[in-house]
Amino acid sequence: MRCNPWRWLWGLVPLALVVHIAVVGERRAIETDLERRAGEALAQADLQWASLKASGRDIVVTGRALAESEKRKAIDIVSRQQGVRAVEDRIELVAVAPQYVWSAAQRGNRLVLAGHVPSEAIRKAIVGTAKATFPGRELDDEMQLARGVPDQDRWLGTVSFCLKLLARMKPGSYVRLAQMRLAIDGEAEDGAAYQALSAALASGLPQGVEIAANKLMPPRVKPYVWSATLRGQQLELAGYAPDERQREEVFQAARKAFPERAIVERMSIAAGEPPGWPQAVGAALIALAALEEGRVELTDAQLAISGFTPLEDTADAAVKGLRSALPPSFRLTHQIRWKEPAAAKAAAEAARLAAEEEARRKAAEEEARRKATEEEARRKATEEETRRKAAEEEARRKAAEEEARRKAAEEEARRKAAEEEARRKVELARCRQELADALTPGDITFATDKAELDPRGRAALDRFAAVAARCADVDFEIAGHADARGSPASKLELSERRAQAVLDYLVKAGIDRRRMSAVGYGDWVPLAANDSEQHRARNRRVEIRVR
Repeated sequence: MRCNPWRWLWGLVPLALVVHIAVVGERRAIETDLERRAGEALAQADLQWASLKASGRDIVVTGRALAESEKRKAIDIVSRQQGVRAVEDRIELVAVAPQYVWSAAQRGNRLVLAGHVPSEAIRKAIVGTAKATFPGRELDDEMQLARGVPDQDRWLGTVSFCLKLLARMKPGSYVRLAQMRLAIDGEAEDGAAYQALSAALASGLPQGVEIAANKLMPPRVKPYVWSATLRGQQLELAGYAPDERQREEVFQAARKAFPERAIVERMSIAAGEPPGWPQAVGAALIALAALEEGRVELTDAQLAISGFTPLEDTADAAVKGLRSALPPSFRLTHQIRWKEPAAAKAAAEAARLAAEEEARRKAAEEEARRKATEEEARRKATEEETRRKAAEEEARRKAAEEEARRKAAEEEARRKAAEEEARRKVELARCRQELADALTPGDITFATDKAELDPRGRAALDRFAAVAARCADVDFEIAGHADARGSPASKLELSERRAQAVLDYLVKAGIDRRRMSAVGYGDWVPLAANDSEQHRARNRRVEIRVR
């Protein structure tokens, strides 16, 4: 029987196809395994920004690194994976922002985060803080990675401060941080929020932050109500005033109109006042001062006055004066009563006539005394002129002597001031160094999920307090930190409690609270990677930074 080669050829084709499929499948499995193992190693090193593409046993690494050191670290980690033959570096560096800008804005029921952020980890921390601060709000993350953040720890603390400000403002408001200059624009949610925000912007700014623009507005109310109630020896002011300056002006006007009455001020700040409001309030206080007891109330452009006075004429004069002093846009209603008008009027007329007669008599006596006084004054003026000239000459002589003594004293004072300033600077530098040396890293650490000081921490704080008590001119910041376990909000709150525990201990040790500020940084600034209990223990700490 003859062998037919073509029959063998038809058998080899399916065999070759099976071999090809097996080789391709095995290659893809190898590539998937390399990408998985290298990706897990990068994730453990907090380098999730890197992307991997394997071709056989070669891997291409892409992504945007925040620093050259991160780029080298990613390439080194991938190169050290078992089975990798070659690594191609296609990583780009994140651009440096010429001006580091971050902002948050309320738009309806949405919170929009925009601007620059230094890393993905910090992006997640900011987003977590924003969600905790604005529960129920939809969040748009428009932040972009950029290098060039100014003092990352303080910048991050300032971002948290900005979110807390924005949480007490109405939709349509925003905060913006350019470098470390803060701009705020919008309406406070209520009067208490306006006062708290104003106080924070005036004296509660984080270290190193400046106000670039403050367009914080008080809440707008409707109706706009203000009142003054006179009862006994007390005047009570209540309702709204447009701002702190006008509230103080109303208070001072009340003190002037009622110099012998106790003033109780219960006004709050709000917008929405009608045009001419200050003029109407001033006129109302003057009219109320004419009454024995009474009340004036402004509701938008409607003014109502009520009360009583002994005389009908007094009541008429108060209403007439008030009507003429009010702006044209205001409408007046009045209900003033008086006691025994006829008898009181007759008594007042008799008293007026008697007073006029007494005034004429006194005027004649006063004229006679005036003429005698003028004659005596002319005589004394001549004598006084002579004495004056002599005194002026003596004064010029003494002034010349005094000027010479003054210049000598000033020169001596400048010399002593320069010596004292030099001594003060040396002492201040010494105090700063002693305070910095009083604590070493790891002196103040905490148990997991705890904010109580252990004996080692208290002993370290006793040493620090002893130095701080001698250095009363040096301030410092207490920074609390947490490990990576827990939600962003819980880590931030725990770090703040740890910082506050240290501050309270130092206050009990005799350190003035005004010299210290407590700030929580959550797990944003670790000392070590959170990959073991030993490393996490190092991260559960408090550090004290001398300002």
